[in-house]
Amino acid sequence: SANLPISDDIDPAQTDDDFPGKQFNVVTYTGNGSTQSINVGLQPDFLWFKNRGTANSWVMFDSTRGTTKTFNSDKTNAEQTGAYTNLDAFTSTGFDLDGGGTGDVNQSSANLIAYCWRANGGTTASNSDGSITSTVQTNPAGNFSIITYTGTGSNATIGHGMTKKPAFIIVKNRNDTDSWAIYHESMTADFYTSFQYSIFSNNATFWNDTEPTTSVISIGTNNRVNGSSDSLVCYAWAQEEGFQKFGKFTGNGNADGPFIYTGFRPRMIYIKKNANSAYWHVFDTARNTNNPVDTYLLWDSTGADDTASSNSVDFLSNGFKLRNNASQLNASGSTYVFGAWGDVPYKYNNTF
Repeated sequence: SANLPISDDIDPAQTDDDFPGKQFNVVTYTGNGSTQSINVGLQPDFLWFKNRGTANSWVMFDSTRGTTKTFNSDKTNAEQTGAYTNLDAFTSTGFDLDGGGTGDVNQSSANLIAYCWRANGGTTASNSDGSITSTVQTNPAGNFSIITYTGTGSNATIGHGMTKKPAFIIVKNRNDTDSWAIYHESMTADFYTSFQYSIFSNNATFWNDTEPTTSVISIGTNNRVNGSSDSLVCYAWAQEEGFQKFGKFTGNGNADGPFIYTGFRPRMIYIKKNANSAYWHVFDTARNTNNPVDTYLLWDSTGADDTASSNSVDFLSNGFKLRNNASQLNASGSTYVFGAWGDVPYKYNNTF
């Protein structure tokens, strides 16, 4: 295992500041309806919250747009300002909450979860690599970028600020009530999907049938990715050995399901069946601290935590294994896309 590939940028043997646990983390906490500071172990720039106990919406913040502007992955609404005012600040170790707003982020006695990605501490830069000048906030070690830009309505490219080709991209038109637009490397740029439990569809107006490169993302004429004069936000991740992985697998319809190699111990994974009415299932080791991991949330649903042995997954030192034959996770012959973020590279081989 000492010879397994791992990026020097995030190798725990070579850095105290940029190892996987400093790029991404999941935290669970209890809301108090008042002021509190949540320790994430890193300075987050993209926060994805869920009240685990009730049918509340997901709430998404980023440090480029600030603490007052939000989206909901389970809705198609335009960007909201001041709708969720519990987030007070992004901090060097996590985030601060206060007692205002709704219960989606800090309701008293509520069980909550936050998925936290690091970018560049809120510092942005202008990027002219594409035909549209974008504003980027990039984490080169973790290969994650927050991109904002103004659409033109014509085929275009936007710079993403990373040095690797993005493998997972989600875009939202901030002005309109359009669905999300999602690119996944394993399905190619001919296809797009959304958080509204849709199949991957062939449509050149989203990614212009052009794969992203190490410098730019191609966008077509569709309003959801390039509305004329509209403001848009894009979150993009690239493959990173030992930390994050995106791919696909074929289900076998058996409780002794497929094993998916990631090259690290997952901290969180998502799985999405390539079919209509198939949800984005999210599993993590913050809620389940041992195997099987069988508590999940759905990015495109307001539903609370659901725990079911019929949907269980094993998190392993070098990937994950399906332990179910659920149609949404492991139907025989069906295609599933996945994404995974880790905390321990397999090179250091710590089992869960």
